[in-house]
Amino acid sequence: RELGFFEMTMHAQKFSFSVRLTAFILVALVTASFLEAGARLVLAFEEEIRRSRLLSYPFRRTLILDPYEMPSPDIGFHWVLRPGYRASARHLASEKDAAGSVISAPALAEQVASGNAEMELRINSTGFKGPEVDHGHSRFRILTLGDSTTFGLGSVGYPEALAERLNRDGATVEVINGGVEGYCPRNILYEIDRYKALKPELVTLYIGWNALFAEEIPEDWWERHLQVFRVAQKSLRAWRRMVVGQRQYAMQMYHRDLRPDRAAAAAFIASYRPSFMERIELIVDEFTAAGSRVVLVTLPGLFVLSEEPSSRALRIGHLPEFTANPFVLAAMSESYNEALRAFAARRRLPVIDLARWSEETLLPREDYFLDSVHLTKEGLNMIGDFMAKKLAASVGQGRGR
Repeated sequence: RELGFFEMTMHAQKFSFSVRLTAFILVALVTASFLEAGARLVLAFEEEIRRSRLLSYPFRRTLILDPYEMPSPDIGFHWVLRPGYRASARHLASEKDAAGSVISAPALAEQVASGNAEMELRINSTGFKGPEVDHGHSRFRILTLGDSTTFGLGSVGYPEALAERLNRDGATVEVINGGVEGYCPRNILYEIDRYKALKPELVTLYIGWNALFAEEIPEDWWERHLQVFRVAQKSLRAWRRMVVGQRQYAMQMYHRDLRPDRAAAAAFIASYRPSFMERIELIVDEFTAAGSRVVLVTLPGLFVLSEEPSSRALRIGHLPEFTANPFVLAAMSESYNEALRAFAARRRLPVIDLARWSEETLLPREDYFLDSVHLTKEGLNMIGDFMAKKLAASVGQGRGR
């Protein structure tokens, strides 16, 4: 009897353990299912979260804006230029230096040193960089949309050079600089009604670097198939930036040692396709429906697949936080540029291929770039001249109409 009682006790304990283990597994599976469902829900409604002023509040706290920028009054995680802002290059250089900007501060300081200290950055009353918009719309209007590569350095930018060259060559045009630092295609869509209200005859779309830097390229099976890992990774990166501090974190990323490796980049990027092409197409559809002609612009960058980066290029370049390999960024930008070319061919849209032009013209490349994507004053002026040549015929046709 004692032995039977002992055996019954052991069986009971084993049964109890099995029940607990089964219950634990079931709870774990249910919890994982809820987390995965929640992650998919968050990603499905990411745009709505970004647009909501209430839901995007934690993200808005991470925004660090320059004095000439302000949070959007209408959209949550979004910003616009501050209407009526004016400042000299000297003032901007000191503010950028105090804020710890490792890229634009030295470039602005160089403008000051070269005798352009009083050149003025001006945001007009409608929130665009440059002079007031001609409300009579008496000239052929070009709207140059983009990010910091379009916004430029202080009062310098390729839209300004484009306007100067076209008007000097006899065209009567108004070029509105629609560039805003940090913008992605989604930000353009947030402002699309304001842009369409300008009724530009022609729109140039030179954007994509910020979207490329924000891409997420899963390396493992669970990252590709389980969205909870994707959301967790995004949250971890945001947490790191908040703990370290946005500017300090950016400086850490900028000062990393870069390690070029073509083979690793080829394997890493083999199946990459830009995730934001649908937004590019939507922007084009919006302007086309409004009667504007859209010209796509490919991205010229410091790093290209056909060229081994110099030691200086590796020193001044910066990369997305998920890689220290400059060939990865080169491959991603080329993939986007190819997607732009293919889209333009399907829709019969004109393309200004700055990427291919830069590989033939901006040599050595590191002499014309401040970092991986931003060009020097000379580089910006050269882009303006090149775009003027490409757009001259379109401006002439528009004047004829």
